[in-house]
Amino acid sequence: PPYSGEHVDRLYRFAAEMAAQKPSFLLVPNYTIETQLFDDLFEGKDVVFMGPEKRYVYRSPPELRPQLRNKHRKYVAPYVTLWV
Repeated sequence: PPYSGEHVDRLYRFAAEMAAQKPSFLLVPNYTIETQLFDDLFEGKDVVFMGPEKRYVYRSPPELRPQLRNKHRKYVAPYVTLWV
């Protein structure tokens, strides 16, 4: 899964390196910004947080899980996502 193990650390390290070259946005779970690594990497940098008015709804592609009816493919993520 993309938000497990060292994936988040690697993502934020890459983003911190690229921040000096070009701006970018990352769509991430809110709990990933509450880490010491995030604070250390982005301390003193201009970081903008943007969140939607309502939680995002994510859908599984029909061909990925054909056994599910349409209403079961639509679900709200178990965490709040925001743009950083």
